[in-house]
Amino acid sequence: MNFQSSENILLTGAGFTKNFGGLLASEMWAEIFNHEKIQAQTRIKELMSDDFDYESIYYNIIEGSYTNDEKEAIDDAVKFAYEYIDSILRQFIINHPYPLELSIVNDLVSKFSETGSYSYIGTNNVTHYVFPETSIKSFIFTLNQDLFFERLYPSHADAKLSIPGIKNNSNWFTTHFNKPLNREDYCQLPEEEELNRNADLLSDGNFFLIKLHGSYNWRSFDGSDIMVIGRGKYEQIQKEPLLKYYFEIFENVLSQNERRLLIIGYGFSDKHINRIISKAVKDKGLKIYIISPDSPEEFKKKLCEKSGLGINIWQEISGYFQYSLKEIIFSKNTGKNTAIKQHFYDVFWASLNKI
Repeated sequence: MNFQSSENILLTGAGFTKNFGGLLASEMWAEIFNHEKIQAQTRIKELMSDDFDYESIYYNIIEGSYTNDEKEAIDDAVKFAYEYIDSILRQFIINHPYPLELSIVNDLVSKFSETGSYSYIGTNNVTHYVFPETSIKSFIFTLNQDLFFERLYPSHADAKLSIPGIKNNSNWFTTHFNKPLNREDYCQLPEEEELNRNADLLSDGNFFLIKLHGSYNWRSFDGSDIMVIGRGKYEQIQKEPLLKYYFEIFENVLSQNERRLLIIGYGFSDKHINRIISKAVKDKGLKIYIISPDSPEEFKKKLCEKSGLGINIWQEISGYFQYSLKEIIFSKNTGKNTAIKQHFYDVFWASLNKI
């Protein structure tokens, strides 16, 4: 891979979509546990009474000595939980045809693209317009398998977003994509041979959504369901050509010198992700910025418990914003909330882009 990435990069986890009705890990556990097929399986209920990590539960059942009925039950329950999240996202846009908060978060997302122009006020109050190089590639990385961006990021935005390596549905990123999934909304991922024929998947566009763990409406190149859940995620990624390519993009982008990574809603539970972040911090001067409602002390404790690289990552954090995303992006134009939003923009974008 030979490309230059934008300086500012966004990485999202479950806590990002939570602002629009998505589920955190503990809430996923409850939704799965409540499913009728789980309630009919005594051994799964016993397992879930002691293990509250739904990904661990899924892995132990699918890879363990459980019956086909039990494996089918957990598979159906997990899919149902993702369908529930999707129904909430669809209802959000149906109930709010022009939601201000969605417009603001999409403005935030668009700022991670360097394919458009931005302005600042220079000397003598003269407005200067800056046009970044069009060859720069900009990235939104997500660990989520929901359809937040496909459902709620608009195609009319100045920064056009696309998903490399798969055929982008013409309804994605439009208000038309507000109905339950149908046949054409499911994508079978390309085989390795097909990827090799299209060596540069980033040639068509400059602003990309990279779903590192796949999507709940994707199917593997061999036709099977593809959801990277449970232990051994890195090994699962290596078996799926497009996800392997995505991981290489992630590594490439973070390995470029002195990038700035904003992390929203990621709990640092994935060792393969933490390893890349930690290496980039150590070797390439990666700067990390966190949006989290947890106190810094609570966040540090969780980070160091979940990641063997936690101390290394924590020591290199350049900005910490102890707010939920809602408190920043849903700000009113008066008082404290405006100050919170302005402070975040000033720190992360170094006052270049005023709001």
